[in-house]
Amino acid sequence: MFDQELLTAIRVLEIQESLKNGTSAFMMGCSKGSFDMFRQHPTIGPWLEQKYPHTLAAIDAYFEEPVEERNIHEDPFRYLTNSEMPVRVMLVSNTESAITCEFPDWGSGKSRVVVIRNPAGYQKVGPAGTLYDFQNPSSPYIVPVFLGDKAPLYTHDLAVMMTQVTLELLQSDEGVAWSNILAERSLDANA
Repeated sequence: MFDQELLTAIRVLEIQESLKNGTSAFMMGCSKGSFDMFRQHPTIGPWLEQKYPHTLAAIDAYFEEPVEERNIHEDPFRYLTNSEMPVRVMLVSNTESAITCEFPDWGSGKSRVVVIRNPAGYQKVGPAGTLYDFQNPSSPYIVPVFLGDKAPLYTHDLAVMMTQVTLELLQSDEGVAWSNILAERSLDANA
């Protein structure tokens, strides 16, 4: 699922940007097609370019080399498959007068968006693991990616959208497959 690939790519970019090693000998954990789609997305793409310039330059440099001269061990898109819990990414961005919460639909290029205009308040973005007021209902299937420094407070429209997105994810093929994995683990643990 694209959302899991995006989260994996952001984790890898974060690590690689801090190393600034000038090589692309790392694995992004997604296909090049998926990564190119993220870079072209109107919301996440510019943020990636601004946040990870050194690492993206290393990736671009690899693909600028003639194919016959590329070192296969430096191809950052050696894709790995695994059975991870399906998730949906919620992109959270902010301006002075609004906080935008967006669920991209990577296949169609459309998004579901809740815009909180002139918020009465907000929560500062904290370190990984921070609990936010808007996470009501809370769902491990929705992972916020903060593109700014503000998280919204609880908003009914956002709660409804998060519930709908979670339900759709659980009813998808990936959600059913994950449910089957959980059921099997549950049976094994209680055998």
